[in-house]
Amino acid sequence: MDLRIYYQKIRDAQATISDPHPVIVSRETPDGGKEGTLTEVPSAIAAKMVVEGAARLATAEETQITGGPGQRPNGSQTRPRPRGRCKSR
Repeated sequence: MDLRIYYQKIRDAQATISDPHPVIVSRETPDGGKEGTLTEVPSAIAAKMVVEGAARLATAEETQITGGPGQRPNGSQTRPRPRGRCKSR
């Protein structure tokens, strides 16, 4: 693979991304990548992952948050963070 072409593809992909922190959707990969995970990343990382085929940009519908605070887009609840110090003694 010609590195000049590879990095030019990444620059071209990054130029098409208008958001500085887009949401991407992971794709299934041979090394165990799980399909469908939504992640907000810097545009340079998003462009790299899109060019490599490991992810795609999320649609507007996929980026909509359903539910209120403490709820994930799939409807499951997040655990509250502990307050104060850990009491290990």
